[in-house]
Order: sequence, then structure tokens, then C-alpha cells
Amino acid sequence: MKERMDAVIEAAIRTGKIVGTVVIVKLRLAVHATSGKIRVQQNLSFSMV
Repeated sequence: MKERMDAVIEAAIRTGKIVGTVVIVKLRLAVHATSGKIRVQQNLSFSMV
């Protein structure tokens, strides 16, 4: 029984790491996208003045 539990825990950790990495990458991409949009909006507002 214990061996099976260890295998389950290892699998959970492995999938957790994969999911965590994907989430971090998506968050970084989202941050880059939003900061890029903000920069574009600032440039537009400056050129309007």
C-alpha cells in the first residue's frame, strides 16, 4: 500500500510542477501583454497632447 501511495504522491507532485510552470508562463505572458498595451496607450495619449 505504501509504495502505491508514494507513486501517487510522486505523480501528483510531477503534474503539480507542470501545471505550476504553465500557470507561471501564462501569467508572465499576460503581464507582458498588459504592460505592452499600457505603453501603447501612454504613447497615444502623449502624441494627442
